[in-house]
Amino acid sequence: MPSIPILFGTETGNAEYSAKELKSAIDKAGFAASVVDMANFTPEALALAPLVFIITSTYGKGDPPVNAEKLLKHLEQDAPELSALRYGVCALGDSTYQDFAQCGRDFDRRLADNGARRVVDLCVCDAEFEEFFPTFKENVLAWLATTGDEFRGPAEAPAQKKGFFKKLFGVFGGGSDAPSAVSPIVAPAARDEHAPTSALVLRRRRLNAEGSAKETMHYELSLEGTGIHYEPGDCIAIHPQNAPHAVAAFLRAFSLNGDAPVLLDERELTLSEALATRDFQRITSGLAEILRQGKGPLAEPGADAKDYRHRRHLSEAVAEHTHLPDVAAQTLLGALLPTPARLYSIASSQRVTPNEVHLTIETPRYSQDGFTRVGLASGYLADRVRDGEKVTIHKVAGAHFRVAPANVDMILIGPGTGVAPYRAFLLERQALGATGKNWLFFGHQHEGSDFLYRSEFESMQASGLLTRLDCAWSRDQDQKRYVQHLMEEASAELWSWLERGALLYVCGDKLHMAAGVHRSLVSIVSRHGSMTTERAEAWVKDLETRERYRLDIY
Repeated sequence: MPSIPILFGTETGNAEYSAKELKSAIDKAGFAASVVDMANFTPEALALAPLVFIITSTYGKGDPPVNAEKLLKHLEQDAPELSALRYGVCALGDSTYQDFAQCGRDFDRRLADNGARRVVDLCVCDAEFEEFFPTFKENVLAWLATTGDEFRGPAEAPAQKKGFFKKLFGVFGGGSDAPSAVSPIVAPAARDEHAPTSALVLRRRRLNAEGSAKETMHYELSLEGTGIHYEPGDCIAIHPQNAPHAVAAFLRAFSLNGDAPVLLDERELTLSEALATRDFQRITSGLAEILRQGKGPLAEPGADAKDYRHRRHLSEAVAEHTHLPDVAAQTLLGALLPTPARLYSIASSQRVTPNEVHLTIETPRYSQDGFTRVGLASGYLADRVRDGEKVTIHKVAGAHFRVAPANVDMILIGPGTGVAPYRAFLLERQALGATGKNWLFFGHQHEGSDFLYRSEFESMQASGLLTRLDCAWSRDQDQKRYVQHLMEEASAELWSWLERGALLYVCGDKLHMAAGVHRSLVSIVSRHGSMTTERAEAWVKDLETRERYRLDIY
C-alpha cells in the first residue's frame, strides 16, 4: 500500500509537530501516511511519488529552513517534470515579518510551475499556527475521502532502530521515527549537525553591572562530541524543559499521577517526563475546551476564548481554573503543544574558541496581571541549568547574515543583545587579519551598568580592529537617545562609508529598533544622496537586494 509522505521543513519544531498531527489524522481516517524530514528526502523521488504534502516554516528573510534547502533548490534549479505528482502545501509563518510564510509559498509555486497538480489550496498559517492548521488538515481529509482510495490501509514499513539522536528527537520535538513505505524517498541517514544533541555548559557570567534593570548572561558551551561546526551569523537553538514545580502544579490541577505511563512520539514515558517537554505558554483550543468544563474565566458566560488564550500562558490559565474534569493522562497530553526551541545568535568565533560556542541571552523577568513571568529558554538556562550540566541544542545556519569579505567595510548596528553576532564577526576578522574597517553602533539603558562586553570592545577599538565605536544610552539623560539618533549625528560619514561599498548590518528588535533604523537610513540617503524620499526608499531596497543591507531581527 503506497504511503503518503508528509514532508516537513522546520527550525524550531512547529512544522514537524504539525506533520505528525496530520499523519495521525490521516491514519485515523483509514489511510497510510508517513512523516519525513526533508533533509532525508531524495529530491529525485518527487517524480516517483504520486502524492506529497509539505508543511514548512520560513526562516530569516523568507528563506527555507536548513532541512528544506536541498528540496527547494532542486525545484528551482533542476525544474523536474512532475506532471504525475499531486500535492498540498501548508506554509507556517509570522505576519509581522515582510516575507510572511515565503518558503511555503515558494514550494507551492515551484511545484505547480514544474507540472505538479495541487489537490488542496495553499494554507498559510500565522504565528498562532494551531488556530489555522486545522483548516489544512480538514481539506486534506476531505480530498482523501473522495479521491484517495489508493492510499487506504496501513503502510508496510521496514523496522528501524532508534538511536540516541532519534530518542532525543522524540523527547524534545525534533526529528521523526516514522519511516516511509516508498523506499526511494528516504535518503541514507548521515550525521546531521543540525540535529538536537547534548552540550555541556562550561561557564557563565552576568554582563550587566550591579544596579542594572536587565539580566543579560554570557554562556559558554562545549562543542566536544556534538559534531557542530558554525560560522559567525549562525544561531544555536536551545531546547528548554519546564521547571519541576510547574509540572507538579499542572499535575495537581488535574489530579493526575506523574508516574502514569504515556506515549509520546511512539515512546513510552512517565507523564511527568512528557510534560517537561510540553509548551506551558501556548494554550491550544483543545486545552481551552477542557478548562471551560471547570470553573474559571473560560467557563464564564460569553467568555472570549481567543482573547483569553492570547493574554494568558497555559500555566496561568490552569492556575485560574478549578473543579477541572477528569481527563485521561494521554488525552491531556494530546491537548498540549511541544515546547519550541529558542534561537540565539552565536557570539563567538570557532577560529578563536574551536571547541566552544558563546551565547548572549537576556533573561526577561516581569509581572503580568499578578503572574510572574520569566523567559522560557532564558529562564531555563539561568535558573535551572548549572555549570557542568548538559543542555540540548542544535545549530541553525544564518545563510544571509554573514561576516563581510575580509577587505570590505562593515557598519554594525545592534543595541542590547543584538550585539551578540557582532562580537562573533569582530573576533573572526581579528583571527583572519581582515583589512576592512569596522564601525559599531551599540545602545542600552545606562553606560555604567549596561555596556555589554565593554572591555572587549574598548580593547578592539584601541587595537584598531574597531575603527569607530558609537554608543547610545537611553536612560542617562532626560531625553532618550537611541542608535538611530547616533546614525543621524554621524550621517555624513555613514553615507561616505555606504558610497565606498560598506555592508550595513542590523540586529535586534524588529518592531521598534529596526523600524527606527530604517527610517533614519532612508533620511540619511535622501539628504546626502540628494534624493526624494521615494527614491531613497528604492535605493535602500536595492541595497538590501544586493545583500549590502543585512537584517537579523526578531
